[in-house]
Amino acid sequence: KDTKTNINNSIDIPLFDLSIWGKPQTEIVNLLAQFVDAYKNWIDLEQKKEKESQTPIGQKIISNLDEILHRLDEGVELLGSDEKLFRAFQYANTSMLLQFCLSENNFYQAIQKIDFNHEAHPFSNEQKKFTYRPFQLAFLLISLESITNPHSQYRTEVVDLIWFPTGGGKTEAYLSVAALTIAWRRMTCQHYEGVSVIMRYTLRLLTAQQFERASKIITVLDYLRKQYK
Repeated sequence: KDTKTNINNSIDIPLFDLSIWGKPQTEIVNLLAQFVDAYKNWIDLEQKKEKESQTPIGQKIISNLDEILHRLDEGVELLGSDEKLFRAFQYANTSMLLQFCLSENNFYQAIQKIDFNHEAHPFSNEQKKFTYRPFQLAFLLISLESITNPHSQYRTEVVDLIWFPTGGGKTEAYLSVAALTIAWRRMTCQHYEGVSVIMRYTLRLLTAQQFERASKIITVLDYLRKQYK
């Protein structure tokens, strides 16, 4: 209970602030650095607790968190040093925000009414407060280096597994990474044709639901592409 409280109370960064209508690059990078610092404090707490319990499996899991911390720091550093990556980051979060907030009935019509080149936006004050859960934002940040670096060791040597109960937010985590991958590839590759992301599901109903959500992300990204040629 205490651990969950420490994580969730770390720092909440509204998804709106991470979108194209959000805060400037420097301010966002500073907020993300604070988020990573809070994660480091949690790791330190867990390492102290595990040192007292002396369980080999627990110690191995906790020791691996240092590598995650390194990847989080690396992701924040990349966002601060690469303006094009930060823009792709904004596009990805814009698509996530829109697929969360726009109603099912008029989603595609609502997108077409948005003028992405101006400060006007379709969100209520309540919707502007929506945030990622800590593990969702962390998963996005640790993926940045492997997305942008074709020779990253995390493309060939590591599998990042999200192990969370049903309804816990796994879909949002991987869809944000997928959106960023699509945006980055479009912005940086001369030949961007082909498959960017592969999604595989085993349950038919789940497949249909996930397809709908993924199609919303792709629709927003394509509309953004047309706005920012």
